[in-house]
Amino acid sequence: MNPSPRDHITPNFTWHEALWLPSWRMYASPTTPQIKEINLLATKLEALRKIIGKPIHIHCWLRPGEYNKLVGGAKNSPHIEGKAADLHFSGYEGE
Repeated sequence: MNPSPRDHITPNFTWHEALWLPSWRMYASPTTPQIKEINLLATKLEALRKIIGKPIHIHCWLRPGEYNKLVGGAKNSPHIEGKAADLHFSGYEGE
């Protein structure tokens, strides 16, 4: 069963943020292992949010293989497994 985009993973992160594929304008359908990895990363991002004291804005999180290739992601990108997210937060710059 896939999570609903409206549901929260953690208090500050939603499945919409984790599953939305902006270039395709649709949601990814995560596997059970990907759901586990997304939950783990969301917990770590909550801790980071607490440290920096600012909202974190997610650009892209889970990327199915074809989507990852389309956007120029690395062949073995951790995004494919749900272990990485592209993000930003105000007041900081860098990769």
